[in-house]
Formats: sequence, C-alpha cells, structure tokens
Amino acid sequence: MDLCPFSFLCLLISRYFMMILISTLLLDLFSCKFTVFESV
Repeated sequence: MDLCPFSFLCLLISRYFMMILISTLLLDLFSCKFTVFESV
C-alpha cells in the first residue's frame, strides 16, 4: 500500500513537468512568431 501514494505523487509531478514543458514551448513559439512579425 505504500507504493500507491508514491506512484500518485510521481504521476502528479510528471504531469506538472509536462505542463511546464508545453507552456515553455508555446511561449518560445509565440515569441518566435512575434520576432518574425517585427522583422517584416
């Protein structure tokens, strides 16, 4: 039974990490688009 909370915590951390990763990628993509628009 000790493994259950640990796996839940691991899942939570991995989800949180994925959210941060995706938001960072989106932010980079948007900033890249903005720089392209500014240069044009």
